[in-house]
Amino acid sequence: MVTQLTDNGHLDVEAVKFAARGRWREVLTAVGGFNDDDLDGRHHPCPRCNGTDRFRAFNDVDETGGVHCNQCHNENNGDGLAAIQWRNGWPFGDTLKAVAGYRGIHGGERKPVDVVLQG
Repeated sequence: MVTQLTDNGHLDVEAVKFAARGRWREVLTAVGGFNDDDLDGRHHPCPRCNGTDRFRAFNDVDETGGVHCNQCHNENNGDGLAAIQWRNGWPFGDTLKAVAGYRGIHGGERKPVDVVLQG
């Protein structure tokens, strides 16, 4: 396990994003609860608001993890951390810890949160 902390002892956000780069589709399904079939760039039902044709992954989803819903996730949606936070209703810190834990990054005394999908 790798430790990536900032000078003030917090997980390094950029290090976590870098560790997931190129593997965001895997992270989104394993940690975020997304259906892999819905991450193909085409329009699908939204996993959050259930709109029938509103949700899609960005073309660079493997690199960035970015997804979009025309109705309920059309702002602040540029990366996988935002996608998982939105999908599961988690606070940013819990999202960061979950992704870090999945990618083998340990943040000091912190342990990855248990992944519990919400709505």
